[in-house]
Amino acid sequence: MVLALGAGLCLAGFAQRQPVLPGTPAPYLAPTSDDRADWWAQSTFGPTSWLTGAFGSGWSTVWNNPEEWKRSPDGFGRRLASRTANVAMANGIDAGLGAIWGEDPRYHRKASGSFGSRAGHIVKMTFFTPYRDGRTRFAFARTIGNVGGNTIQNVWMPHSAKGIGQISYNVGVGFAARAGSNAFKEFWPDLRKKVFRK
Repeated sequence: MVLALGAGLCLAGFAQRQPVLPGTPAPYLAPTSDDRADWWAQSTFGPTSWLTGAFGSGWSTVWNNPEEWKRSPDGFGRRLASRTANVAMANGIDAGLGAIWGEDPRYHRKASGSFGSRAGHIVKMTFFTPYRDGRTRFAFARTIGNVGGNTIQNVWMPHSAKGIGQISYNVGVGFAARAGSNAFKEFWPDLRKKVFRK
């Protein structure tokens, strides 16, 4: 994972910022290597990721899943550490490997239109992403990262949480979490303006 991230970040310095004429729409700007590193750090260790991880780990602790880790503070810590390692690996593959063929790991808001069209954009961009040419295509690196992170995590999970079925379930949860993150990024700026307007 570290090797893939490092190689990808080195190869990602392709984006050159273009001047924008006043009154014209801003062109798509592919991520630089710094953009990718910032995205990886924020998506892995940022406050939203920690809150999501704490909630998910707390939920799993309440339901004692996996049962070998018990309902205890130590069990909660193991679940949170395992989840964080998984997310770090998946995001590292997404940002690093995707740099080789130009996938953008970031979510780009639609920011306008009907609720339905924005919800559709959220779902679409869970599985698709812009490439360096600005065209939207299937997010191969994201998918490889999700499957790869969960497959590697399977190595250290206890017996009751191992196997292809569990990996498949976790991959589904990973995409659902991505959709939830996209929804937050899409609608939170609008809600914040309404809630905190003066």
